[in-house]
Amino acid sequence: MDLNTFWFVLIAILFAGFFFLEGFDYGIGILLPFVSDRDTERRLVINSIGNVWDGNEVWLIGAGGAIFAAFPLWYSTLFSSFYMALVFILLALGLRGISIELRSKSKFRRWRAFYDICLFISSSILAILWGVFVGNIIRGLPIAEGIYMGNFFSLLNIYSLISGILFLLIFAYHGAVFLRIKIDQTSSVWYSVNNLIPQLHRITSIWFLFFVLITIYEAKLIQSPMAFSMFAVGFALFVLSGISQKRNKLAFLLCGLSIIITTLAVFVHSYPHTLISNLYAEWSLTIYNSCSSQYSLKIMMIIAVILVPIIIIYQAASYYLFRKRLTAKDLKY
Repeated sequence: MDLNTFWFVLIAILFAGFFFLEGFDYGIGILLPFVSDRDTERRLVINSIGNVWDGNEVWLIGAGGAIFAAFPLWYSTLFSSFYMALVFILLALGLRGISIELRSKSKFRRWRAFYDICLFISSSILAILWGVFVGNIIRGLPIAEGIYMGNFFSLLNIYSLISGILFLLIFAYHGAVFLRIKIDQTSSVWYSVNNLIPQLHRITSIWFLFFVLITIYEAKLIQSPMAFSMFAVGFALFVLSGISQKRNKLAFLLCGLSIIITTLAVFVHSYPHTLISNLYAEWSLTIYNSCSSQYSLKIMMIIAVILVPIIIIYQAASYYLFRKRLTAKDLKY
């Protein structure tokens, strides 16, 4: 494996980790209005991620930093292509963080209800926009010699919107399964979530299958057997997560693996391209024509090999420390 491929693989892993961890974060925000209308119970739902939600975003920062350092041309073209979409993502991230933090500090119920609405809207927007982002990466962008030739509305094509809806649904399901693990079983929230999960799983499974079938045509997956197999495995794991609903942790693990493998499938499909031009194949960016110098890649690889395991160990320790089920006695947010 050369250094260019190493960094491409590392970026793929960072995005997969981000979608796995932030997926249930976003899902909890998406589900908030549907699991309860009581203030105390909503606080319990938000508290399920209260100690970890901000740490999960480290994976996004790491992925963005890795693209900037290892593939500067990919970074500049990517950010110019998704400029408005990334602005909306940043605004939604800010709104989401403010909603979580300020909710616990407000003494007025109406303000807390307002923050709940903001959390729902921002989480939904983030899920959809990340799906749109991934959909366009799969489909390709109108890039000519490193310059994006489209606009914001060019990103909102039918395929990317199908991908956006899939992200919304699968994150909601991921969050629901996480809540079933995290919330005390005597809580009415637990029963609401438990009743919601089978319906959500059926809807998401149908949409997931629809997405895979459309992707076979849109991305010509038959020409990439490995990517095709990974998309199929991702779908199969998601279906199995519904069959394993009586085993909460197994269902969560299978759903998480589905998200991870599907994300990695996107990168396998693209390799060795970093951005595919749907105007002219020769204008596509690759891991070789958009990279930093070999010396820079080598130095950064040494740093990454040291830092990434530390981040993983720290986050694993955080989740282990806050592993117990939450009750009304644990309210903070």
